[in-house]
Amino acid sequence: MSASASPFGFRPVMHWSGLDRARPYMVQNTYATAIYKGDVVAFGATTALGTVISAPTTGDVLGVLAGIQYFDVTQKPVIGNFWPGAVSGATAGVGPFPPALTNAVAWVWDDPYAIYEAQTDGTFASVANISTTSAFLPGVIGKQMNLIGNAAGSTLTGLSVAKLAGSTVTASGAQAQFRVLQPGEQVDNVFNSDTFVIFQVGIAQHHYVANKTAI
Repeated sequence: MSASASPFGFRPVMHWSGLDRARPYMVQNTYATAIYKGDVVAFGATTALGTVISAPTTGDVLGVLAGIQYFDVTQKPVIGNFWPGAVSGATAGVGPFPPALTNAVAWVWDDPYAIYEAQTDGTFASVANISTTSAFLPGVIGKQMNLIGNAAGSTLTGLSVAKLAGSTVTASGAQAQFRVLQPGEQVDNVFNSDTFVIFQVGIAQHHYVANKTAI
């Protein structure tokens, strides 16, 4: 429902192949920030090179977290929706990563062409970058937004509350993280009047492909 704030993170809704498979990456077992299912992730820098972190609100991203898997200090397997942050003794031993690695495995929807849906944060103006409400949809399609509210979620469900930052809607030729493709197809998503609009988006700033600015 886009009339109220009910963010659910970024969830995959379509891929051109019909599949939305997640791939395994590493998250350092000392990484202290929580990452929830539906959070946007990026590659770390400096001491976190080659591992995933909670994505910042600007810049390139890798994809969206699908889940976490690791062995705890007692060698008990742990499979869950979210990384709680800094799990002492966690090791990999999943997929291509050997047990000796002191990292957990983060399953990430990382395809540059996957399509997600997410709710805006309530700052989105129905006439952003256009002159009339009636022109809202053609004025927004192809524009871009950054994310906001990453690394927050429910420790009960493990689900994210990340959102699209409606205040960051770009002008033509500008760059942000996600490209607006269409409104969400929910029957109660009234895109030209509700405050917390749901959009289907693609990644416009991806680690694996060249960036593309807003139209």
